[in-house]
Order: sequence, then structure tokens, then C-alpha cells
Amino acid sequence: VSIPAYRWLLGGAAFMGGALYSMATWLTAMLVRVHALSIVEVASIVTPLGGVAGLFGIIGTGWVADRLGRRDARWRLWVPALICFICVPGYVAFLLSDNWLIWVTGLAVVFALQGAYQGPAYAACLTIAPEPMRAISISVPVLCSGLAGQIFGPLIVGMLNDGLMSRFGDEAIRYSLLVPAACTFMGGLCFLAASFCRARTA
Repeated sequence: VSIPAYRWLLGGAAFMGGALYSMATWLTAMLVRVHALSIVEVASIVTPLGGVAGLFGIIGTGWVADRLGRRDARWRLWVPALICFICVPGYVAFLLSDNWLIWVTGLAVVFALQGAYQGPAYAACLTIAPEPMRAISISVPVLCSGLAGQIFGPLIVGMLNDGLMSRFGDEAIRYSLLVPAACTFMGGLCFLAASFCRARTA
């Protein structure tokens, strides 16, 4: 943890954990309340398609990061940062648009990219950490992501939703879910900062 790049990477993992678990917890409520989908439609159509998009996103970005990382190890941090920054407009389009094509496209971007940072980021852990610490260097970001994501992410979104309910009604969920978008942006900044620290120590 004394390595600056690793500390920034932990911060990025924590922010992204908050985004991932918040969306996992509140996505169905958003689709039902705002976009008028039924629970059956979410379970039978949206969730499976999200799994397929996520699979291709993880494999594709992992392949890109691996290829570029052979030339410059910083790409293993630049790719997660780019993933986060590209994902943010997807969140905004999904959450704030009422046009079917726009919000579905935004949701597809989120599905494809929201978990795709993990492979390159964890690979970067192995290159940053000293050799005797490589096993634990992977487990600590997973712990940070899980703790931040499961404890704070959904809780903050829920509290914000309750606070906005009196003003926006069912629409409150779309504004409270801007929290994962903000977390994703902050995660991208953390990964970018880690790459700068990595450059100084390379």
C-alpha cells in the first residue's frame, strides 16, 4: 500500500465497486418505474442481454489491454480509465433520456463496459506489486470493491432516492442513480492518476 500507483488503483476499485453494486441493486427499479418495463421483461430480456454484452466487453477490453500493455505497461491502467470515461455518457443517456433508442444504447454501453475495467486493473496490480506480494495485491482491490460496493453504494443511492422522492416521485430513481455515474468518473480519474504514478516509478 506504500506504492502510490497501487493506492490510486485501490481507490479506483472502490469507486467502481460502488458503481457496480448500486446499478445491480437499483437497475430493476429504474427500468420498472421510469421506462415502464415489467419484472418479467427485465428478468427474461434485459438481464440476459446485459450478461452477454458484459461478457464481450470484458473479453474485448482485456484483449486490447493485453496487446497494448506489452508495448507500455501503463496501458493496463489507461484502458480502465478510458473504459470509465466512455461509460459515463452511457449512464447519462440511460438515466436521463426518454427516447427509447438513446436510453437503450446508453444501457448497452453500461452493460458492456461497467465491469470491463477489472481484468486490466488486476493485471496492473501484478506489475505494480513486488513479486512476494502479488497474490495479496489482487485480493485487496477485490476487498475494497466489495466493501465499498455492497455497503456504501446501494445505501447512498437509496438514501438519495428517499430524499428526492417527495419532489420527483418515481422519477427520483433516475437522478439518484447518477451516483454510480459519478463513481465511475472518479474511478477513471483514480486509474489515470495511477498511470502517472506508474510512469514516474517505471
